[in-house]
Amino acid sequence: YYAVDSHLNFPWQRNYAALFDVLFVAQKDYVESFRQWGSPSARWLPLASSAASDKLLGLPRDIDVCFVGKLDPRIHPERVTFLDRLKAKLNGNVRLVMTSGAYVETYNRSRIVLNESINRDLNQRTFEALACGGMLLTEEMENGLTDLFEPGRDLVTYRHGDVDQVADLIRYYLEHETERSAVAESGHKKVLERHTSEHRAREVAGVLRKALTQHVPHPWSAREYGLLGRTCLMLVYPDSPVFAERMELAAGLLSRAAQAGGTSGVSPYLALLSILKRQPAEAIRHLTEAMGKPADRPVAAWIFALLLSGQDQGRAEAYYQAVITDLMSGPPVSPEQLECFQMASFILGD
Repeated sequence: YYAVDSHLNFPWQRNYAALFDVLFVAQKDYVESFRQWGSPSARWLPLASSAASDKLLGLPRDIDVCFVGKLDPRIHPERVTFLDRLKAKLNGNVRLVMTSGAYVETYNRSRIVLNESINRDLNQRTFEALACGGMLLTEEMENGLTDLFEPGRDLVTYRHGDVDQVADLIRYYLEHETERSAVAESGHKKVLERHTSEHRAREVAGVLRKALTQHVPHPWSAREYGLLGRTCLMLVYPDSPVFAERMELAAGLLSRAAQAGGTSGVSPYLALLSILKRQPAEAIRHLTEAMGKPADRPVAAWIFALLLSGQDQGRAEAYYQAVITDLMSGPPVSPEQLECFQMASFILGD
């Protein structure tokens, strides 16, 4: 499994990834988190440029600066605000092209390619821009950027959200063509030598050849059913056209987990599914069952408290106190318990 966007989807990917023998992670900062969650094979595999399409076209570079990416303020309000402020700061003296969709020609026509990330991800745009020969101006970050490229030599970095700094850097490198061209050439050369889709494919193939010799097929256990059931539950969105299908799939998988002997940790999730399906009697049955299991009791009490809040404040408070008592006197909260606490709070609007 290749977890590309764990900077956005780690909460459900962590369960799904644990089902696989081999896990590649595009965002370096998340490798250790995947390992701690149950994927010891997790390894960093950065994104890359397309060996087939990302290349120099020999076009005149008649665009000063470009940004190619999603520009919907409903999805990326911070990005749109950042780019609008930058445009105002450049005051019409710099040709700034902002667009989405096809990028190869635009990057080939641009002196500087601006990159803005989401949650500090080392994104595809990094590699695409360098492969197309523009000087990349991207955010300062860890997440593997400086493991692959040298700021000031292969690309230029700016502080996250610092519009004044970005405007100053754009003006500087547009006025200093020799420096800009040297940085662009160095970044272009490094991508072609180390970071194309062909490089990544060879690495994947090498890992999989070894993994195939070690794979031991086995029937699914309660753990596997539980992991996939929780994944499906996390992907249940009320406005989704597949809401009902995902609900039934999650319920079926979690029930299989319980039947396979994984009763601990399953009942609270089944209760949450029953709440989503508007089946209060079924939810209470699962919660009552969970209250009899030490590992499930804090989460079950938390769900009871949320359900009763605003209706029977006295009983809700008693359940809140039961949660506190269990957490203070019992073992540390497990990652699975924490996940269920968070999901219950999200579903029940706390």
